[in-house]
Amino acid sequence: MKIVETNRPKTNKLALEISPMKVSLEDVDELIASLSAAEIEELALVDPDDSSMPPSMRCLYNCEKDATGDIDRSAMLRDLHEKAVKTPDIEDQVKFVPGLLRGKKFVPKEDDTINLKEDMSENAAQMDEIQDVELSTLLENAAEYDEYIANATDLELREVADILGLTYQNDCLATELKRYPDPPPNDSNVNEIIQRVQSNDPDLIEINLNNIKGIGATQWQKLFDGLAKNDHVESLTAANCDISDTIAQLICECLHANQSLRFLTLDSNSISGEMILKLIQATSQRKTLEELRVSNQLNCKYLGNRIETEISQVLSETQQLVKLGLTMEFRDTLNRTAVQLQRNLDQRRQTEQQKKVTLRLDRTKGPTIEDE
Repeated sequence: MKIVETNRPKTNKLALEISPMKVSLEDVDELIASLSAAEIEELALVDPDDSSMPPSMRCLYNCEKDATGDIDRSAMLRDLHEKAVKTPDIEDQVKFVPGLLRGKKFVPKEDDTINLKEDMSENAAQMDEIQDVELSTLLENAAEYDEYIANATDLELREVADILGLTYQNDCLATELKRYPDPPPNDSNVNEIIQRVQSNDPDLIEINLNNIKGIGATQWQKLFDGLAKNDHVESLTAANCDISDTIAQLICECLHANQSLRFLTLDSNSISGEMILKLIQATSQRKTLEELRVSNQLNCKYLGNRIETEISQVLSETQQLVKLGLTMEFRDTLNRTAVQLQRNLDQRRQTEQQKKVTLRLDRTKGPTIEDE
């Protein structure tokens, strides 16, 4: 900093002008080094009411007392308690007397109460008049609005919709509901199907028993006994057929012996979670079943964590099963089941790529594909 004296012609007085100087950090260090300890402490003092300083500097606490040693919390609490007990209570200058009124009690004047009631009645009358006027005005505005909307053009309606913040649609119609005809009833002859299964008919590849109710236990017994020895049936669908655990046990015994069944659908029946687990375990015997659907069981909406966990573990033993139609409640078991089914599908794809087949042409039997 440099101070220069100047002589102004108008005032004829000496004025001080402060010209800026470049100060480096070295100069500041030299200046601080030349200060004494008392001067440094004086510089460290900060006005707590100075808003130009940050709070971290304004709230510094410097204790000038000497340290008395380590803190003993129990001794400190004991000392505070003793001081509080020894300190006498401050006596009331005027003792409290129950029921005694001190000072003057406010008593409203009669004129004030009368004026207050009159003002309230007048305000109520004025409010009624205002409400009547507002109601009549609203009715008039509503009539004008309806008349305007009825005679307005599309452009004017769009402008009104923009003002109100609405979306204007000139022609808004709902999509008509498509009504599909009810599926025809299943007219399959159960007894005829049982005979064809028992005779091992090569033309019987798919069996559809959906929505056929009233099939007896003896008919189910004959059907699955025949399927256990059948070599041509590849698909069996029996959804909504009132199949219980007793019939499902027959299906398990059939899957232990059958070597041709690839698709099995048992949706919308009354099979328990334990029996569903047994069905999946039964598919690991012959390793031919590829797709199993057992969802929407009437008496087993949720399988439970134990059953779902066991199903996800059993799928590692049924590597031929690539599709499983089943409703799961817990996300953990659902993810593990999906991962295992994907592994089974990848393994099946790899084995099919490695498999070699030959096409044989025969004039009498026609073309045939044989595995090498």
